[in-house]
Amino acid sequence: MQDFSEINDFLSKEEIKKYIDDFLVSHQSLNDESIIDAFDQLCELADRQCNTYTILEKEYQDKITRFIKKYIKFNDIEVMDAVLYIIPNLGLKDAFQFILKNRYKIKKREIIRLLDKCIKEYGETVENPYSDL
Repeated sequence: MQDFSEINDFLSKEEIKKYIDDFLVSHQSLNDESIIDAFDQLCELADRQCNTYTILEKEYQDKITRFIKKYIKFNDIEVMDAVLYIIPNLGLKDAFQFILKNRYKIKKREIIRLLDKCIKEYGETVENPYSDL
């Protein structure tokens, strides 16, 4: 499995898509211990995508949204912190709406506060990571 923290910070859109595809193939089946590592790696890819200053294609947004929906743990602060970092960097409006729709599953105050902060910070502009530039 590749450590995406070691790849170049500035990649082309095509390189990013290849890395996303590679990530999704190598992370098709995760156990509880590997979920946070996978989301950490996805954070690295989200950073690289953000550095392209282009919005990720809808097809790739949908692929990552499906991954998030499959592996999200609503009451794990590490997972939710990573997911709520990935969402605005990749413009994952559908993933954000999924979390808001399932907010009732969140029982930990710390995560509720984090989500409230994210709603204020990027709730209206989540689909455009560059809206504040």
